[in-house]
Amino acid sequence: LTVTPKTLTPTVTVADKPYDGTTAATIESRELTGIINGDEVSLVDGVATFSDKDTGTGKTVTITGLVLAGADAAKYQLPAGEVTTTADIIAAQLTPAVSVADKTYDGTTGASIVSRSLTGVIGAEDVSLVNGSAAFVDRNAGTGKTVTVVGLALAGTDADNYALASPGATTQATISPRPITVTAAADSKTYDGTATATGTPTITTGDLVGGDTGAWTQSFDTRHAGTGKTLTPAGAVSDDNSGGNYAVTFAPAASGTISPLPMTVTAVTDSKVYDGTTSSDGIPQIAPAPVDGDTAEFQQAFATPDAGT
Repeated sequence: LTVTPKTLTPTVTVADKPYDGTTAATIESRELTGIINGDEVSLVDGVATFSDKDTGTGKTVTITGLVLAGADAAKYQLPAGEVTTTADIIAAQLTPAVSVADKTYDGTTGASIVSRSLTGVIGAEDVSLVNGSAAFVDRNAGTGKTVTVVGLALAGTDADNYALASPGATTQATISPRPITVTAAADSKTYDGTATATGTPTITTGDLVGGDTGAWTQSFDTRHAGTGKTLTPAGAVSDDNSGGNYAVTFAPAASGTISPLPMTVTAVTDSKVYDGTTSSDGIPQIAPAPVDGDTAEFQQAFATPDAGT
C-alpha cells in the first residue's frame, strides 16, 4: 500500500516597503492550511521577490524556496509551483534643498534660486529637483534672512519612484542695502549770519525704489562770506526700515557762495564849538542793522577843524 503525503496550502504575507531600487521583498508571516489532528508541521524559509522594482500598489510578489519543517513534515507536501501574494512599493521620500542668491535691496521680496539638490536618491538614478519660486520673509535689507521656496517638483525617468518630503524648502540669504550717493547742489546767498543753505541735494548715483522717498538738506561749512565754500548734504530715506535699506554716501561740493551783506553807514547831523579838531560826537546810522550776534562800531568826523556851517 502507498500513502501519499497530504498537500497543504501555503499562505505568505509580505511587507510593504519604500522604494529602494530592488525587487527584494520581506516575508512577514507564513501559514499552512490543511494540517491534520495538530500534527507538528510548519512553513519555513522562502525568498520573496516583487515583479519589478518600481512603485505601485497591489504588486505581485513571488515566493520561492518554501519548505516544510517539524516532526510530522514528512506526512505533508507543498503544491507544485510558486506561491504568490501582493504588497505595495511606496515612493521613497526625498528631502529637497535649495540655495538662493543674495541680492541688493530692490523693494521686493523676490529671490532667485541658484541651485536645487535632493537627499535620498538611490545610486545614480535619474531624478532631479525642478521648478519652485523663492521669496524673502520681507523686503528689507538684512543678513541671514529666511527665504521660503514653494512649488518644487521632481523630474527624470525615475521620478515616479520618489516623492518629496515637502514641496517646499527654506534657506537663508542676504539683502544688501542699496547704495546711493547724495551730492550737494550749487548754492549762493547773501550773508545772514547762519550756515543754512536753501539748495536741495540730489541723488547722483543709484536711485530710490518701491515708493521710498528721501528728504535732503545741505549747509555751508561756515557762516562767513566767501566763494568756493563747501556745501555738505545731509538727510535720510523713508523706507519703513528707518533708512536701513540704503547705504547713503554724502558728497560735499565746493560750489557755495555767501556774498557780503551790503550795508550803508550815514553820518548824522552834528555841531560843536570850535576846538581845533575834526572830532564829532555824532554816531552814524547803519542800514540794515548787523545780523544777530554781530556788532558794528562807526565814527564820523568834520571835514576840517575850522569853524563854519
